[in-house]
Amino acid sequence: MKVIILGLLLGLLFVTGCSNAGYDLDEVVAVFEGEEIQAKDVLTLYPLDDEGIRNFVLGEVLVQESKNMGIFIPKEEIESDKTALYPDLEAQEIYETLPEEGKTFYEEQAEVLDVTPEEYYEIWLDAHHTHSAYIQAYINKVIYNSELEDIDYMNPEDLEIMDQRVEEHMDELMELYKQSGKLTVM
Repeated sequence: MKVIILGLLLGLLFVTGCSNAGYDLDEVVAVFEGEEIQAKDVLTLYPLDDEGIRNFVLGEVLVQESKNMGIFIPKEEIESDKTALYPDLEAQEIYETLPEEGKTFYEEQAEVLDVTPEEYYEIWLDAHHTHSAYIQAYINKVIYNSELEDIDYMNPEDLEIMDQRVEEHMDELMELYKQSGKLTVM
């Protein structure tokens, strides 16, 4: 199941494309529980467009929700996940193994943040695995334990239903944070 969620998150990354124009890196794009989220924060994971901002903020909400529920992912577990596919390689070496067409996103983001693509990949890898670990833990505890008991994970139609339920839940959660005043997206 972890692979499905990771696939969904990576899919969001590449579907959104790269549209970083129109923002100053220090521009505040959202305020979450009193903390400013700047354009450069979003760029650690996503292109700087409406969908990228939404996805980053949603990730922050899910990390906080997980922590509020008592879920804490040890740094060692996150590090282990980062190296699981390439256990003997450093982040920069992993970047070098990517196909050229897979490097475009990282190159564009690196240019905007004024770092090398290899440095950006390392930043992205850390942020991605941290968000992913908390998102997966949240989904496992809240959604799989209650809403998806009737799902056959081998049936593509059921997987589509699962994806829809997860997305609806996340939209509702974002709306609750906005209505409570804990989240403002500019």
